[in-house]
Amino acid sequence: MLGWQILITNQHDVVLASWTASLGGLEWVESMFDRGYAEMISEGGYPTSYKLKAKHVLPFLRVGQRPSSADLSDLQGNGATFNNVEIATCGEEDVLVFEAWDQS
Repeated sequence: MLGWQILITNQHDVVLASWTASLGGLEWVESMFDRGYAEMISEGGYPTSYKLKAKHVLPFLRVGQRPSSADLSDLQGNGATFNNVEIATCGEEDVLVFEAWDQS
Protein backbone atom coordinates (compact mmCIF):
# COMPACT_ATOMS: atom_id res chain seq x y z
CA MET A 1 0.00 0.00 0.00
CA LEU A 2 1.22 3.46 -0.81
CA GLY A 3 0.37 5.89 1.94
CA TRP A 4 1.02 6.77 5.55
CA GLN A 5 0.57 5.43 9.04
CA ILE A 6 -0.41 8.47 11.10
CA LEU A 7 0.08 8.85 14.86
CA ILE A 8 -0.84 11.82 17.02
CA THR A 9 0.84 11.81 20.41
CA ASN A 10 0.89 14.13 23.40
CA GLN A 11 3.95 15.49 25.21
CA HIS A 12 4.19 12.22 27.19
CA ASP A 13 4.36 10.12 23.97
CA VAL A 14 0.87 8.73 24.61
CA VAL A 15 -0.92 7.99 21.35
CA LEU A 16 -4.14 9.99 21.08
CA ALA A 17 -5.12 8.76 17.63
CA SER A 18 -3.81 6.66 14.77
CA TRP A 19 -4.95 5.77 11.26
CA THR A 20 -3.73 4.94 7.80
CA ALA A 21 -4.01 7.48 5.02
CA SER A 22 -3.51 7.55 1.27
CA LEU A 23 -0.75 9.51 -0.42
CA GLY A 24 -2.69 12.75 0.06
CA GLY A 25 -3.06 12.10 3.77
CA LEU A 26 -0.56 14.78 4.79
CA GLU A 27 -2.26 17.68 3.01
CA TRP A 28 -3.97 18.82 6.20
CA VAL A 29 -0.83 19.09 8.31
CA GLU A 30 1.17 20.53 5.40
CA SER A 31 -1.45 23.27 5.13
CA MET A 32 -1.10 23.93 8.87
CA PHE A 33 2.68 24.19 8.38
CA ASP A 34 2.29 26.57 5.43
CA ARG A 35 0.08 28.85 7.56
CA GLY A 36 2.55 28.83 10.46
CA TYR A 37 0.42 26.67 12.79
CA ALA A 38 2.77 23.66 12.76
CA GLU A 39 6.52 23.26 13.09
CA MET A 40 8.29 20.53 11.10
CA ILE A 41 10.42 18.25 13.26
CA SER A 42 11.58 15.81 10.58
CA GLU A 43 10.81 14.87 7.00
CA GLY A 44 11.40 11.94 4.71
CA GLY A 45 8.72 9.54 5.93
CA TYR A 46 10.69 7.73 8.64
CA PRO A 47 8.88 9.62 10.09
CA THR A 48 7.74 12.94 8.74
CA SER A 49 6.66 14.79 11.87
CA TYR A 50 5.28 18.10 13.00
CA LYS A 51 4.55 19.82 16.33
CA LEU A 52 1.34 21.80 16.65
CA LYS A 53 -0.98 23.09 19.33
CA ALA A 54 -3.80 20.79 20.34
CA LYS A 55 -6.42 23.42 19.49
CA HIS A 56 -5.79 22.70 15.79
CA VAL A 57 -6.42 18.95 16.18
CA LEU A 58 -8.82 18.47 19.10
CA PRO A 59 -12.03 19.55 17.33
CA PHE A 60 -11.54 16.61 14.96
CA LEU A 61 -10.34 14.03 17.47
CA ARG A 62 -13.14 14.76 19.94
CA VAL A 63 -15.73 13.66 17.36
CA GLY A 64 -13.75 10.64 16.12
CA GLN A 65 -12.65 12.28 12.88
CA ARG A 66 -9.26 12.39 11.22
CA PRO A 67 -8.13 15.98 10.57
CA SER A 68 -7.72 15.12 6.90
CA SER A 69 -11.28 13.81 6.65
CA ALA A 70 -13.93 15.91 4.96
CA ASP A 71 -16.91 14.46 6.83
CA LEU A 72 -17.90 13.56 10.37
CA SER A 73 -18.12 9.80 9.84
CA ASP A 74 -17.01 7.60 12.71
CA LEU A 75 -13.75 6.12 11.48
CA GLN A 76 -13.06 3.74 14.36
CA GLY A 77 -14.32 0.82 12.29
CA ASN A 78 -12.02 1.73 9.40
CA GLY A 79 -8.67 1.20 11.11
CA ALA A 80 -8.63 4.50 12.97
CA THR A 81 -8.30 4.47 16.73
CA PHE A 82 -8.98 7.29 19.17
CA ASN A 83 -7.88 7.32 22.82
CA ASN A 84 -10.90 9.26 24.11
CA VAL A 85 -9.69 9.32 27.72
CA GLU A 86 -6.39 10.97 26.78
CA ILE A 87 -8.04 13.24 24.21
CA ALA A 88 -10.36 14.52 26.94
CA THR A 89 -7.38 15.49 29.13
CA CYS A 90 -5.73 17.63 26.45
CA GLY A 91 -5.70 21.38 26.85
CA GLU A 92 -6.06 23.67 23.86
CA GLU A 93 -2.48 24.96 24.30
CA ASP A 94 -0.85 21.53 24.73
CA VAL A 95 1.70 20.69 22.06
CA LEU A 96 1.00 17.51 20.10
CA VAL A 97 3.14 15.61 17.61
CA PHE A 98 1.77 14.50 14.26
CA GLU A 99 3.88 11.61 12.87
CA ALA A 100 3.51 10.09 9.42
CA TRP A 101 5.36 6.87 8.63
CA ASP A 102 5.81 6.05 4.94
CA GLN A 103 4.06 2.76 4.10
CA SER A 104 5.47 2.26 0.61
